Amino acid sequence: MLLMHILTHTHGRANISDINKIDLSKAIQIRVPAIVDEQMWQTAQERLRNNKHVKPKKQGEFLLQGMVTCGVCGYAYRAERVHGIRYYLCRGRMKYHHLDGSPRCESPCLKADWLESQVWQRIEEITDDPNRLFLVIKDTIENLRLKEADLSARIRPIDERLAEIAEQKARLADDWVVRHMNNDKFKELKDNLDKEEGRIRALRAEIDPSQIAELESTKGVLRFWEDQIKSMVWNTENEDGSMVRLVDKPHQVVLKVVGFEDRKLSDTLGFPASRRELLDKLQVKLVVFNDRIEVNSLFPIQPIDIQLFAPTRRGGHRG
Repeated sequence: MLLMHILTHTHGRANISDINKIDLSKAIQIRVPAIVDEQMWQTAQERLRNNKHVKPKKQGEFLLQGMVTCGVCGYAYRAERVHGIRYYLCRGRMKYHHLDGSPRCESPCLKADWLESQVWQRIEEITDDPNRLFLVIKDTIENLRLKEADLSARIRPIDERLAEIAEQKARLADDWVVRHMNNDKFKELKDNLDKEEGRIRALRAEIDPSQIAELESTKGVLRFWEDQIKSMVWNTENEDGSMVRLVDKPHQVVLKVVGFEDRKLSDTLGFPASRRELLDKLQVKLVVFNDRIEVNSLFPIQPIDIQLFAPTRRGGHRG
């Protein structure tokens, strides 16, 4: 296929918006090869028309949005409301992915309430297991220690230098009194130390107060999670050597923190303060097959048996 390109000669520069105002009777017409073939062009136009009807989902409305993949065709599952009911649906079932006539995917459509409940039950089993909960909190503590070290690295050198200057001043005073240092020499050295101290204190004053507050907050949160680890009282009398939870506090604390559903609080606590963030921390991913849903994460999780929902004529699904 050939497309018609139009070349026109104009004086000065013309804006593309003026193209319809140009007199084409004197235009030079040159036939050039098309960049794409007709079928690909029509497919692209069809997809552009379909994209206009795709509405962005509300943030947080679907707990597992972006975490579900089809194990049959490889497409990601999309989150959608059908007649007021929330679903996770394979994109491979949609017509605009198969404009070339290829068969649509027939992987299961999943009710969001049911799937999210199944996944969250398994996450609670992780927090209820002292062996796995210990590792999650330990990872949190390690990250907090890195954060504390980073913040301290910005402030500690200044404080350490001020301490060194104070020690040097003390030694200088001893030399002046005990060893009868020359007054002029003593004054010269003391003036140099005073100037250096003044410069360092000026740097200290320029440090963002919020960084100092953040450092103190991080230290406090670090102590909090370290206390949670200490409060875990274990016995290891099981034959396999595994630990058994004897106290409920750490488990309850984790679920309470996650239940805040406040992502801003996560930075302060150093721990996920929403269900979605905990799923991300555990690296949860779902792969849907016709008979099961595999749940991959940092820890082994039992697969979910499929609960089927028959598709309706309009593309929705009946429970």
